[in-house]
Amino acid sequence: MQKTLDTESWQDKGLVKREMGEKEHQLLCPLRKIIEDAKGMHIKVLDIQKKNSFAEYVILAEGYVSRHVVSMAYDLSLYIKTKTKPPLLVEGVREGGWAVLSYETVLIHLLTPEVREYYQLEQLYVDAVDLFCTDPFCREV
Repeated sequence: MQKTLDTESWQDKGLVKREMGEKEHQLLCPLRKIIEDAKGMHIKVLDIQKKNSFAEYVILAEGYVSRHVVSMAYDLSLYIKTKTKPPLLVEGVREGGWAVLSYETVLIHLLTPEVREYYQLEQLYVDAVDLFCTDPFCREV
């Protein structure tokens, strides 16, 4: 049985929270764990499949500085290469303020706090469902 609850905070106004299903857990938790292990901040895992055709899930996370964003993108790319072929898309690693990776049905945005604040990507996904997991492996930040 999936848990659902409404929540309101500065980052997820209007988002409904839902616990990940098993398939989502297998796909998304390892990606989230890599970001957490790299000390990524303010991680959001969103289900956007009812609103978009280009991806089913979006992960948003912050790095302290540009170099941190690049490092997280590199770690994720290494993981993705061990699971399948190279990511479909890796952009922004030269600049570092905002890196984007595409893996299976997941779009991953890694940003510095300043870039995330400026572009406010959460506003693009205001109708998304915020996914969470109760498994300690996929702990919430």
